[in-house]
Amino acid sequence: MGAVDAGLFRGLRGLVHSLVPRARRALRADPSRRGARALRRLAALGLIALGACGFFTGHTRRYVPPGIQSVGQPVSGQEWFQRDCAFCHGNQGQGTPNGPALTGHEQLPALTDFMLRTGRMPIADPKDVVRLGPPAYPSAVISKIVAYVGTFNEGGNALPQPDLTAGNLANGQELFQANCAACHSATGIGGTLAEGKAVSASENRTGFQIPGLLKSTPQEIAEAMRAGPGTMPVFPKTTFSDADVNSIIRYVLFMRTQNRGGATDLGRVGPVAEGAVAWIVGLGLLMFLARWIGRTVHEKKPH
Repeated sequence: MGAVDAGLFRGLRGLVHSLVPRARRALRADPSRRGARALRRLAALGLIALGACGFFTGHTRRYVPPGIQSVGQPVSGQEWFQRDCAFCHGNQGQGTPNGPALTGHEQLPALTDFMLRTGRMPIADPKDVVRLGPPAYPSAVISKIVAYVGTFNEGGNALPQPDLTAGNLANGQELFQANCAACHSATGIGGTLAEGKAVSASENRTGFQIPGLLKSTPQEIAEAMRAGPGTMPVFPKTTFSDADVNSIIRYVLFMRTQNRGGATDLGRVGPVAEGAVAWIVGLGLLMFLARWIGRTVHEKKPH
């Protein structure tokens, strides 16, 4: 708030302090006319003060970090970061009690891009649980923030660039079933973990939901594999080459678009649901058929 705003507030406060004693004296001397007039003046002054407070509250200047001159809508990635991210992560990504540090992470650009594009960041309160949602920024703003955050780690890895034409579908299926299906399920719809590391600094629980992959973009899948957000492990190039990542992404997209031949997918939860249907529905029909045959034979026997 500027010096002019502070001066106006001091003037209003002094006026209120001078009129309140007068209103009290007027009420004691003549509760009918002079007291009513004083109360009306005091009420009018209160309304003016409330209006002034509301006006100046909506027109106060936001905090501008050192070195940033813009006071309007953020333009650069640094301005966006300082406005929406620095409270938890620190003005240089050094971390605070409200959020982890962003320095020392080789895949920092990929992690930042993933968290922003999947709507997991920013959060309104450091105690909030990080959840999947729509992104809070346009794509151009996300790119600016990612570029600025990338300056925290000089020499860090760039964003992954998936190329589906370089992926092998059969190899992708083998890698996915061996390394990803345990958490994301055999059909890619996600699942739950009984234990795992917390996805927010203040969270303390033992169960975690693993998101599905059927709506993820190739870029998001590649970034998640390289950066390891939340409970997901990091898969560096020594574990999965770029060709392996492309193959896994291609298989995930294949699961999303494959033809089911007109049959129901049973929620795409994999062989467990199919086995349950076989046992409950199939066995139930067999029991009903056996009972019907037995009753029919019994009725046809001569008594």
